[in-house]
Amino acid sequence: MDKASQNVARQVVSLLKDIKLGVDSIFGPQQEHGGSQGNKSQSAPSEATGSNPNPRKDNRFPMLAEWKPVFELVGLVVLIGYTTVAAFQWRETRSSNQIAQQALRQSQDRFWDEQRPYMWVTNVLGSPEFVRNGPNSNTGQITWTYHFTNYGKTPALGIQYREFIKLGDNPFVPTYASRLEGVGAPLPPTKDDFDTVVSEPGITPAQLAQLLETNGISIKVVFTYTDATARRYETGICLNRLNLGGISYCREGNYIK
Repeated sequence: MDKASQNVARQVVSLLKDIKLGVDSIFGPQQEHGGSQGNKSQSAPSEATGSNPNPRKDNRFPMLAEWKPVFELVGLVVLIGYTTVAAFQWRETRSSNQIAQQALRQSQDRFWDEQRPYMWVTNVLGSPEFVRNGPNSNTGQITWTYHFTNYGKTPALGIQYREFIKLGDNPFVPTYASRLEGVGAPLPPTKDDFDTVVSEPGITPAQLAQLLETNGISIKVVFTYTDATARRYETGICLNRLNLGGISYCREGNYIK
């Protein structure tokens, strides 16, 4: 039971006591019936001599005694009315408290929406590069270094990221030699950071040329991070290398939430 309910209950009990005291002050307390004959015989001499020091109050108010049930009924009606009004007031108070709490939560949510971190790439999107597997090797790997930052007003904390690369018609696969989520340091606002996505080894120069001519190289990165209140956020980035050398965003996979 909340404090409002307890206050209503205490007020009702107090009102009941006040009504009972008011009725008893006029008519006296209720007398128990069915006493022994001995008690009746003992009280007779006192009544006969007129020496009873505490005559009953209903003897002094013989007309009011007949109205005692009416007074009690009126008191009950007043009690019911008061309880009804108090219940409505309690309900309105509780509703007002709930509205106030909801408004406070919405205000806090708006505040953190304005202050939250926003991780995204900078204008340095990078591009694919070919790295030979050795000085005398005819094969190599494709690497793509991209830059990112925090555009929000508070640091991005607890950063974890997953990186993928796509070559030709093949599906996205995790960056080479990394099948688990990477862990990043806290990223304060405006700080420039970077990372590199790497393909599997064994790419020949001829395969590289074909991929470059057919928009065949794409990378995808998914960041998860939190703010100072441990609220979780996610950023998805997908970049594609065009056949003329430009870099564009993929049709899907770019979002902030």
